[in-house]
Amino acid sequence: MELISGLIFWIPVTLFILILIRFVHWDRERSILAFLTVLLLFFIWQVLSHRHFEAGWLLALRIGGLFLSLVALILYLLKITKK
Repeated sequence: MELISGLIFWIPVTLFILILIRFVHWDRERSILAFLTVLLLFFIWQVLSHRHFEAGWLLALRIGGLFLSLVALILYLLKITKK
């Protein structure tokens, strides 16, 4: 059952990502913005998937990465809007 629900989720997501890559004009600003957003989502996933038996310093490292990626994204968005 998990396999079927995983396929039901991942097939449309994969198709959407392929369509997005194909039809969006990727200039430098959009590429950097996409990279920073993926980095932020990665650290959000890492923090949310942290288990209680993993080391505490690992959680602190992940939260630090989440904070830095969020700050980088905000600073980049401020830089874009000031143009």
